Amino acid sequence: MEQHIPAKDHPYFQNLKKKKQSPANALTDAVIKYVKLNGGMAYRINNMGVWDAKLGKFRTSGTKKGIPDIIGVYKGRFISIEIKIGSDRQSEEQKEREEEIKEAGGMYWIAKDFDKFKIIFDEYISKIQTG
Repeated sequence: MEQHIPAKDHPYFQNLKKKKQSPANALTDAVIKYVKLNGGMAYRINNMGVWDAKLGKFRTSGTKKGIPDIIGVYKGRFISIEIKIGSDRQSEEQKEREEEIKEAGGMYWIAKDFDKFKIIFDEYISKIQTG
């Protein structure tokens, strides 16, 4: 029987503990690395505004509102993950993107902590492998 190593203790994630970053950024990095570790690909989507020094204010990034924080592909299937920490909740636009993605056949998850995401993603991997 394979020994279970808690995700937080896995050597692949040890360098995350060394970085000083917000909990949301740390969770985003861990989720992306875990998807990649399992043979998928994933990218962080930056949908924050961009500072415009000429105008002296933020301007929109051009990304559609509500796009998930992480998008990727696993075994040819579109996956998307929205990161939510603490009391953070989905906006109406995020709920709309979730429905669009699901209706188009993609996967959409909300990750509030790594261990729960790992359980959900591992179940998804198992489901795909068993057909």
